[in-house]
Amino acid sequence: MINKLYDFKSVSIPEALLKATVTHEEIMDELRQTAERFTTIAPASDGISNGDIVVLEIPDEQSPDGVQQVYVNMGKGFFDSEEALLGLCAGTQAEIIYEGKKVCAVILGVKRKNIPELTDGYICRLGINGVSTVAAYENLVFDNKAAQQRQRRMKGIFEIASKAVLAHTEFFPIGDDNEWYRTLYNGTMIQLEAMAQQTGKSVDDIMPEALRMPGKTADECRRAMEEMCEKHVKLGALGLYYARQNGIEYTREESIARIQAYLPQTGLENTAAVNENMLISDIIQRYTEYFQKTISEYYEDKIQVVLQ
Repeated sequence: MINKLYDFKSVSIPEALLKATVTHEEIMDELRQTAERFTTIAPASDGISNGDIVVLEIPDEQSPDGVQQVYVNMGKGFFDSEEALLGLCAGTQAEIIYEGKKVCAVILGVKRKNIPELTDGYICRLGINGVSTVAAYENLVFDNKAAQQRQRRMKGIFEIASKAVLAHTEFFPIGDDNEWYRTLYNGTMIQLEAMAQQTGKSVDDIMPEALRMPGKTADECRRAMEEMCEKHVKLGALGLYYARQNGIEYTREESIARIQAYLPQTGLENTAAVNENMLISDIIQRYTEYFQKTISEYYEDKIQVVLQ
């Protein structure tokens, strides 16, 4: 399908996409969240403060005991009378508004969350292979954050690189004589015809809504479908080229097995449900992903991530 390939390595990638930062604040925030995993809750003897868990006893005429217990997570804003409780201690009373009425509540207990300082001992308890100190954990957090930054930028790099390759690569004509294109286009049309039959409308009538192209005519939708199918085929062809360079080729049998494994999640378990459109779509998708993987591997170590 490819007559003359345009090498993606020749694409000019904006410098901004090849640089990324991870801030000290991001690292510290991750460490704080990790420390919260070792939070303990214990009774507090001093005055109630935000973050405490307060147990109140409130009069309740409908309860057999004449009272009910209410738990308040201070500082969350879910309880109307939080301010009236601040500074009070367990065993005291407070006038509060509950369900629109002023009542006298007894503070049965106050529990406080204690978040410890992260130490090497806590890091060991995480059970991360090769990481037993806070310093090593900080490095791990940075590496993970850096990987996330690279992944985000890789999406932009792939968009730019693939767009340039699609524009400059010479493909042989792609039309109805191409199995991939024919199957994708006809498969989409079959789906549209089924939808039209269910709604009692014509294919032309449902096209704009079904293809999420409001305001477009049926002819415009068809042209968009043709362009979409052609683009998918070209991306798949690029992936096929690079896969073959490395001695890799995806077989129909592999795709059938992948689809059959996925079908139960859709409620379809019949082998016959693996139609030609699903099969070709899976093969094209796998080769497209291989093309993306090839570009990602080339640029991955070219994205510099620094700590700020």
